[in-house]
Amino acid sequence: MQELLWRDAPAQVALAQDEVHVWRVWLSAPAAAAAALWSLLAADEQARARAFHFERHRQPFIVARGMLRRILSRYAGIPPENLAFVYGPQGKPALRGCAPGGGEGAEVQFNLSHSQELALLAVTRLPAVGVDVEWMRPLTRAHPRAGARPLDDMMGIAAHFFAEGERARLAEMPADQRHHAFFECWTRKEAYIKGIGEGLSRPLDQFEVAFGPDERARLLSVAADPEDVQRWSLHGFDPAPGYAAALAVPAKTWQWVTYTADVNEALCP
Repeated sequence: MQELLWRDAPAQVALAQDEVHVWRVWLSAPAAAAAALWSLLAADEQARARAFHFERHRQPFIVARGMLRRILSRYAGIPPENLAFVYGPQGKPALRGCAPGGGEGAEVQFNLSHSQELALLAVTRLPAVGVDVEWMRPLTRAHPRAGARPLDDMMGIAAHFFAEGERARLAEMPADQRHHAFFECWTRKEAYIKGIGEGLSRPLDQFEVAFGPDERARLLSVAADPEDVQRWSLHGFDPAPGYAAALAVPAKTWQWVTYTADVNEALCP
């Protein structure tokens, strides 16, 4: 895939009706920045952070949620600590007063995903958006990253979660292409179910996506709602070395802009 240009964010961001802004956030943060982001969180978010047993899980959550607030405040015109969220039946968050599915002229919608050391935030005025990022775990334990869990049974996971056509396509690929293709498929499926707001209540094997070398990301079939094949667009990309990601939006004509966010900005007034 072509390498992306991640722009430094301007002081003022303008979000057109047909745009999706994708923000990349690295979750490693010095203690002072993490403390500043912690102070932005609501009581329920702080409670969720305290529930993590390990610090290696707690800090990425704090940084991701704190940066979510800082970035969304640019669009909402509200101080980050004053933003209020509501949650859909399957837990998808939205800004209070900006419920998903608002149609033409809908207010800001967003979706957040994080994996290992990287978070992606998608922001749009389209009726909904889904984003997913996955660190492409190695196939064996011979990997220098501390705490890395290997992808021991890639084909077994595919057999359990992927649609029949996806399983066949993955099995037919050359072995050296299969690892990346697996994560292409997974992120595209996750982005779609996050976009429609159903999470894993929509079985992953009940819809099919296109993936693989030289294959354009798209929905191929959706058993529960066949019209979604024409209604939704998918876009796959690699946001950083070792990561795969995908976007899903309910539009056929749209454009995207990529930004990078610095966690140290949390130390600025």
